[in-house]
Order: sequence, then C-alpha cells, then structure tokens
Amino acid sequence: MNEVMLKLQICQDCDDDDMKEWVTCDSNDQGFQIMSDDEIVENKLQINEQQEMQEDETEENVENDTGPSHDVAFHALETTLKWFEKQTESETVSLLQLKRIRDIAAMKRKSCLRQMTITKYFKPN
Repeated sequence: MNEVMLKLQICQDCDDDDMKEWVTCDSNDQGFQIMSDDEIVENKLQINEQQEMQEDETEENVENDTGPSHDVAFHALETTLKWFEKQTESETVSLLQLKRIRDIAAMKRKSCLRQMTITKYFKPN
C-alpha cells in the first residue's frame, strides 16, 4: 500500500506504521450499533411513543380546523353582500346567488339558536 501511495505521489512523508494505523483504526468498529434485548425494547417503545404523540398532534389540528360558525359566516356574507351591491360590476344573477348563500347561513344560524325539543334527539326504531 505504501508503494502505491509513493507511485501516486500521495502523502510521501508517511511510513509503514502510519499505513498500518490507518488500516486498523476501524477494526473494532463494526459499522453498526450492538444493542442488548432491553435496549432494543426501550428503543422500540420510544419510537412508538413518538409516533403516538405525532398522531395526537395531527388529530388535534384536524379538530381545531372546524371552520367558522354559522353566525360568523352570516355576518361575513352580509358584509360581502353590502360591498358587492355598491360595485359597478355587480350583476343581478351574482347578487341573487350571494343572497341565497346568505339565506342558507341565516337558516343554519337560526336553527342553532332555537331550542330543540327532547323528541328530536330520539330516532324512531
């Protein structure tokens, strides 16, 4: 090996002892981690806990992403309708569509405010 390095003119000030040290320095390192049974189980449990925590976080994000309430949507559509009526580009068809959407939000808003009777909660068999 030393002869090859000398021919390639690489590291000309290295001797045989340096070469042996380089070749044998990794002989004790097998390139992978040796773990006992307990360490394997502990490692696997930690990985499972991390995955469960990530799943819980994604579930919380989905639950928090329910969107605006019927009341908020109704007020936003009211504001949108008032703004659109004042625009020169507004057309009758577009205004009617916006009013229809606003009316849907109003009905849903009203149904949430109304107290339900107890019979509404029971389904007939």
